[in-house]
Amino acid sequence: MKGYLPANQKKIYYEVYGEKKLPTFLYLHGGPGIGSYDFNIAQAQLLAPFIRLISIDQRGCLRSDAIEENEEVTFQTLINDFEAVRNYFNLDSWGIIGHSFGGFLAIEYVSRHPEVIENIILECPTFDMLESLRSVVKKAEHLYKTDGNNRLAELCSQAYSMTQQELFNAFNEIHEKRDQVYVHSLAPDFFDDIVSESGIEQSDWRKQAMFQKKINEQILNSPNIEKLDKVGCPVLLIKGKYDPICSEYQTKELMKRVQNQSVAILKDSSHMPRHEEPNAFAQIIKSFINNEIHGVSSVQDENGV
Repeated sequence: MKGYLPANQKKIYYEVYGEKKLPTFLYLHGGPGIGSYDFNIAQAQLLAPFIRLISIDQRGCLRSDAIEENEEVTFQTLINDFEAVRNYFNLDSWGIIGHSFGGFLAIEYVSRHPEVIENIILECPTFDMLESLRSVVKKAEHLYKTDGNNRLAELCSQAYSMTQQELFNAFNEIHEKRDQVYVHSLAPDFFDDIVSESGIEQSDWRKQAMFQKKINEQILNSPNIEKLDKVGCPVLLIKGKYDPICSEYQTKELMKRVQNQSVAILKDSSHMPRHEEPNAFAQIIKSFINNEIHGVSSVQDENGV
């Protein structure tokens, strides 16, 4: 099922997979602004046998209504939209699956509405965007060493001592390597193929530029690691072994701060485990659902981690 629903003067695009009787989860995409299309083609059919998945394009993203230059968009704006979606489907509560920036939003959401969030599944989230950017730049160091580009290798090595502006400059300078940092077991340009084969207008994919303009500064200046202390619901972290966004520091902070948490590491993935190891990714979620909702199993990755 797919369509549009009203949410605070915007039309929000949604798709639904799985039977109504199953545990319901809202999917929050990352990007910021990338939309839910790629998650649906990678995971919707794998997850539908055991969860009811409601995926949306956030306002101003992909197939949802665009954001205008004069509009204000805050975290609260987006959370109000999520609540509009929940009310549209007449749900008292639900779970959240959040990727990258979507994981950040999941923590913002549960901090404001803990009573409506039953479980949270985080795929390679960020809780501190500046830390994530430093981690990305640092990880590119070995790529430039391999290429023999000593200047950029040295630049990347200094990621954790840079000022914010120096970090932004370095992040922009390594643009040709970033796809290699985000992906481990797929071609670095695999996402470009998804976009070109989607049949979705390029103008819709480009909507994310305005979304990022509205939201990026807020993300950079509002780390929410400390909000993990107050997360009371069960949390599953799925991350690729090579993922730079959910850095080692952020992973340890989640494990320290969230009492009811499970962590699964996929050893052949970076930032896109849903694409890089799709079957293992779905199986980990199934185990989590069985454990936390049905009480019959434990969470582990395909290697028993």
